[in-house]
Amino acid sequence: MKLGRFDLPLAAGPAAERRSVGRREAASETTHFQKELVAQVSQHHLKRLFLAAGLVHGMIGVVALFSPRWFFASVPFWPPLHVGQIQIAAVFDLSLAALFLVAARDVPRFLPITSLVGVVAEWGHAAVRVGHIVLGGNPARDLFLPALMFLFGAVLCAVGVGQLRARVAARRTP
Repeated sequence: MKLGRFDLPLAAGPAAERRSVGRREAASETTHFQKELVAQVSQHHLKRLFLAAGLVHGMIGVVALFSPRWFFASVPFWPPLHVGQIQIAAVFDLSLAALFLVAARDVPRFLPITSLVGVVAEWGHAAVRVGHIVLGGNPARDLFLPALMFLFGAVLCAVGVGQLRARVAARRTP
C-alpha cells in the first residue's frame, strides 16, 4: 500500500514482497504508457491547448469577478438575473484556469485529472447553455461558445479515453 512516499506492506513475507514488486512494475508500466500516449498526441500541442484554455478562462474569470457590471453589459447576449451570477461563473472560470495552467506545466502528470474535470466542466457548461437556447431562454446566436466548449471537451475526452486504454493495456500485460 502506498501512503505518500512510503510503501506500507499489507502482509509480511516473500509473497507480499512479490506482490509489492509486481504493483510497482505495473505502476511503472502505466506511467510509461501514459508518457507514450502524451508523446503520440504531442505533449507540445497539449501544453499549448492547456495554456490557451487556462488563459482564456483566467481572463474571463478576472474580468467577470472584478467588473461584473461591465461584463454583464458587454459580453453576454442575455442578462443574468443578478450580478452575482456573473461572479459565480467567474469563480468557476478561475478554477478551470488554475487547472489548465497547472496541467500545462507537467502534462503527463496532470493529464488524467485535467481530461476528466475538463470534459465534465466544458460539456456540462455547454449543455446548459444549449439547453437554454433550445428552451428559448437564450438567443440562437449564443451557440458559438458552446460549440467551442463541446469541441475542447471532445479533444479532452479523446485524450482521456486513449490514456485509459493505455493504462488498461498496461495492466493486462504480464
